[in-house]
Amino acid sequence: MKKHLINLNKRLSVKGINLVGFNPRLIISNKNNNRGYKNNVSEYNVLHQSMVRYIHNLIEKYPSLEKYNHEVISKNFDSARALLSFLNNYVPIIDKDSQEAYTRTLLSTLKSQCNNKSYAEYMNVLIAQSNFNDGVIDRAMLLYGREEVKGYMNEFNEMVSAHEIAYGAKIITEYSAKKPNLTGIDVRGNSLIEYFSKNIKLLQGKNVLHISPNKVLDNWFKRKAPTLKMNYKTLNLFPGCDYLEDITRMKLEDGQFDLVVNHRVLEHISDDRSAIKECHRILKKGGILNVSVPQSMNQNTKEWNIQDISHDEHVRQYGKDFEDKLNQNGFTVSVVTDLLAKEINQHFRDNTYPMRFYNCYK
Repeated sequence: MKKHLINLNKRLSVKGINLVGFNPRLIISNKNNNRGYKNNVSEYNVLHQSMVRYIHNLIEKYPSLEKYNHEVISKNFDSARALLSFLNNYVPIIDKDSQEAYTRTLLSTLKSQCNNKSYAEYMNVLIAQSNFNDGVIDRAMLLYGREEVKGYMNEFNEMVSAHEIAYGAKIITEYSAKKPNLTGIDVRGNSLIEYFSKNIKLLQGKNVLHISPNKVLDNWFKRKAPTLKMNYKTLNLFPGCDYLEDITRMKLEDGQFDLVVNHRVLEHISDDRSAIKECHRILKKGGILNVSVPQSMNQNTKEWNIQDISHDEHVRQYGKDFEDKLNQNGFTVSVVTDLLAKEINQHFRDNTYPMRFYNCYK
């Protein structure tokens, strides 16, 4: 895509690269943190090995990074964390596909430190411009109607139209769907509760695994489990769940679950193919992976390979080819249209949003 906007990477010199304090949590969910991880050896080891695998994935993609690896990385947690932080900062120097994500990280860091409302708002505009450069149109809507886009409004509108037609609904994010002055509203959780409430047979008498559980949906599942005779389990890379596991290498039995609920997880995972294959493995024949990711349907997946702080530490933005990736890893995929077909005013009434997700059958 032709870039009409200023190349912010040139303005934000790589001399400032070490100012960015990446937190390489190798997360399954950014909703959790690893404070206190050293209090439990098992938790510590799972997180350490996940970081080591992430480092190896980066080295596979960029063989020149091998020179920064060392045998101590597989033995020492802090060394692995330090190297991963370095690689998150270094990769954009050698890979142009990572540069917009890194620009947004720099801008987000600057925004958090500036302590000035008008300057922070200006940072938001620059972040939106960077998202437009990357084709992530739903995160560029702040630009709509602004002076900054008048020179290329046709291209902007074409991108919006291409996304909405392929996505199946108008752009309403889970953030903009919240009613004014309401705090603590989990629009994604509300949306999923509405779906499962209307499709209760997916849960009745089933073995269900919820990966990186959404708090609102998790609480609803737990309340419903006894009456539905549902065997409900949770899994994450951090404490507080039934299983403490790396989703790319789960130590669960083959064919153990009827339903795996996996929302807004894969975009955090460097090796997402392994994660998808593992979800397939632990499902029973005929079982369902209920999954969603952030998607820009106007383009194919953009691999950033580094964590973008402005995107809650995502390492990629999925595109219209996400369904192909699911099919390639053994699933028969069906788009769930329930929330896409819902009227916009009803979404605002119910604090839900047009969430595109998939039922993937084994």
